[in-house]
Amino acid sequence: MYFNTTEIEDLRTGLSKIAPKFEALRQRLFMHDFRTDAAREHAAHGLVRRLGDMTRCVERTFQLLPPDLADIPERTTTLDATINIQAFVMNAFGCCENIAWIWVNEREIKSPDGRPLRPAQVGLGPDYTLVRDSLTPSFRSYLDSRADWFAHLKDFRDALAHRIPLYIPPFTIDPADVDRYQQIEAEKTLALTSRDLESYERLKAEQVSLTRFQPVMTHSLDQGAKVVVFHVQLLSDFVTIEEIGEVVLDELAMSPA
Repeated sequence: MYFNTTEIEDLRTGLSKIAPKFEALRQRLFMHDFRTDAAREHAAHGLVRRLGDMTRCVERTFQLLPPDLADIPERTTTLDATINIQAFVMNAFGCCENIAWIWVNEREIKSPDGRPLRPAQVGLGPDYTLVRDSLTPSFRSYLDSRADWFAHLKDFRDALAHRIPLYIPPFTIDPADVDRYQQIEAEKTLALTSRDLESYERLKAEQVSLTRFQPVMTHSLDQGAKVVVFHVQLLSDFVTIEEIGEVVLDELAMSPA
């Protein structure tokens, strides 16, 4: 197994907290007295819908590839988990957009010429200066403290949407075993050519014994992309977005500056 017993228990505990966190924020968003219909829509039909989808994505990924998995999973199982993770990442990025739109509409943030902000101007990341400048110092400081997380999310989302999709390797091989793995591949071909099925099956079993599954994901295998442990990352991303949702509601509850 990739995780030890303590880590597995911690991950299961983290998973058990996801649905209650979603429900608590959902109730708070529905009960908040939004000033504008646009903000209310981004809350109820944007943020809440996305968080619900993300909750299911986390639960399903843990079901398909549990933290205590010891064997190499079926390829279709890994693909199903990949699809859930891809959906999670896109919705996580979308949640940040919904939160930004909630703020912009409730605080009536405009361009310097008085026009409504364009979609390309609305977001929570550091590049969205008009939105960032409208925040309270405490809210801006909070988002600044999450700069690395925003960069991570943007990197994975941009790769997924525009470049190389997220990928869970079906298995990994210890670098010390790579030469033997490749040698076996050549020997398997020879065994099939000579119709020596007994040798082929023996070689196949030896080859499988050199592989192991690691619960990691990345996008590009050749561009120095980060490799992350997806059980940990999914829980961390969900909790971060839930926290940002709580913070923006706290900010909106205060009178505008």
